[in-house]
Amino acid sequence: MKQRAHFLKDIVPARPKRSPGFSVSSNERLVLDLIRRNEGISRADVAREVELTPHSISRIVDALDQRGFLIFGERVVNGPGKPSTLVRLAPDVAYSVGFSIMTDAISSALMDFTGAVIDTQYGRLSSFELDDIFGLLTAQFQHLTTGHAEKICGVGIAVSGYFTGERNQLNPPPPLDSLAMFDIDSAVADRLQLPVWIENNARAAAVGESLNGVGREYPTFAYLNHEMGFGGALIIDNELFRGVSGNAGEFSGILAPELLPTRPTLELLRTILVEQGLELENIDRMLEIFDPAWPGVDDWIAIVKHPINRVITAISAVFDPTAIVVGGGRMPHSLAEKLIGVLEFYDGPKRRGRHQPRPELVVSKITGDATAIGAASMPLKANFFM
Repeated sequence: MKQRAHFLKDIVPARPKRSPGFSVSSNERLVLDLIRRNEGISRADVAREVELTPHSISRIVDALDQRGFLIFGERVVNGPGKPSTLVRLAPDVAYSVGFSIMTDAISSALMDFTGAVIDTQYGRLSSFELDDIFGLLTAQFQHLTTGHAEKICGVGIAVSGYFTGERNQLNPPPPLDSLAMFDIDSAVADRLQLPVWIENNARAAAVGESLNGVGREYPTFAYLNHEMGFGGALIIDNELFRGVSGNAGEFSGILAPELLPTRPTLELLRTILVEQGLELENIDRMLEIFDPAWPGVDDWIAIVKHPINRVITAISAVFDPTAIVVGGGRMPHSLAEKLIGVLEFYDGPKRRGRHQPRPELVVSKITGDATAIGAASMPLKANFFM
């Protein structure tokens, strides 16, 4: 058994240490997370929710206030006794930066302590050499953090591909060959002198969904990610389930090889639309002007609904989450809504007049670049929230 435990320790991708200047205790994280999810809550309600004594809550809240994590707003009547003061997170006490390294570009986002996106950057890659990739990343970082440099708690990076089981190394698709089996997080941490968290693009996006999107209502959900490829992630009680090697949620693996050409990718959608006569040189251009009424959109839905039905049925049977997010990644919300309207689980005959419970199919609540936003969410969650 000791041998097995040692083996797992060797291959599970390591997580960076929390930023020393932003260290909080486990009880402080619990309180901060509760305040974050409620967007304004009284001390009395914090005490009731957290199951700590009023004295302990007052001590924790006062300590967080002294460090600048909290702001106090209006007073509200909350039952008998004196009115309570609502507590909220202070937006400018800490910031994080997230990067999405794609096969043709890098996008990034600056996020404040409340999870709001303050600024974004996007730049196409002129080449795929390491120096060019890291040069563009550094330039975006410098632009985003001007005026906030001392308050950056960490950096998140999202890259397409799967973890190899060796450290935090990924095996990305071409043309990102220079990043394959390379310690991306260590290299960026050395360059920026900050803690760096790294994830596959789908799992990074799911972290953002958990922190600032569907996760506010559904703590346990599966996330379908639609970009150049198709993947996903699993969130259990607001925590990303990574699996032994960090690859849990690779839902394309559910499909037989002959079904892979019909995966619900945005590249397949673009190809079908181009065949209909639309001039869409890349996915970015398609998303920029997307219209769900375009000829070809319904054809794509008719093709991809069958593999997605297999995937959501398998997720329901194996994982049994509260919800499945359809339309994660870069999929437009209008397209996700149309897609959900035709999806169905493979249910057998009813037993005693009923089928087994199924997850709710929901549209992502993240607007903007879900992967860069998710990457920016990772340092905040790791440092401050549950």
